[in-house]
Amino acid sequence: MKEKMRIFLIILFLSVNLIAQVLDVPFKQATSVKYILPDEWKGTEMKKVVVDYNDIVYVLTDKGLFRDYYENQLSKDLFYRLLSDKTPVDITVQENTGYLYYLYTNEFLTNAHAGTIYKYFPEGKYNRILVNADDKVLLFGNDDAVLYQRKEKLSENKLPDKCICV
Repeated sequence: MKEKMRIFLIILFLSVNLIAQVLDVPFKQATSVKYILPDEWKGTEMKKVVVDYNDIVYVLTDKGLFRDYYENQLSKDLFYRLLSDKTPVDITVQENTGYLYYLYTNEFLTNAHAGTIYKYFPEGKYNRILVNADDKVLLFGNDDAVLYQRKEKLSENKLPDKCICV
């Protein structure tokens, strides 16, 4: 009986050691970062945060587009002179590529592809933008939505009466 108990304990000890060993592998983990807004912009309403393919953080506010230039300090985005005085209605990053797209009251554009993707439309018609990996751009407003393949309009649709678009 003692022999059987001894064998059982040895097998139990070995099996526990084999099962308990898990390979330790690195993984990405979300972390919280606090960004500082300069005193001149205190009281600014933050609307949306996106991160592009260069890991640059963009913050859409009611006073314009801001970005993280240095050590979690947000500054007004003045990188593209022609866009610096304009306030986007919405921003997004393209699926897979991370290219930044801007939606303004009468146009959408991106700085990717040398700024070639853009389209004009009636003022104030759309207030949200989404872009997938195939360069399909979905714009939607309160009543309707439109789908573009880059500059070419693919479809225009009415939204249902009880659509919650956030």
